[in-house]
Amino acid sequence: MRHGSCGPLNLGRHPSWAAPDVAAALDGEPGVSRRHASVEMTPDGGLWLTEHPAGPLNGTFVNGERVPPGGRVPVTDGDTVRLGRHCAFRVLVVEPPV
Repeated sequence: MRHGSCGPLNLGRHPSWAAPDVAAALDGEPGVSRRHASVEMTPDGGLWLTEHPAGPLNGTFVNGERVPPGGRVPVTDGDTVRLGRHCAFRVLVVEPPV
């Protein structure tokens, strides 16, 4: 995800939610909801994770803390995001090449 270059990165199992250029389709992960969460970069370079308003059945966690249903929380370099029980990834912030 590049600063100011695209919309939110949608995370979930539903094909209509997962456009190939802006999403991570997680159809092999039964603990991930069809429309689970999204990650978006703000104009100032901050990253925010937003849980889908319906609240995924198995929850969303940042560094082990549950995100409230429909909640929006900041994520930073090194944070661990978990969708449901078993699908997790680490946030890696990389500076663009000069």
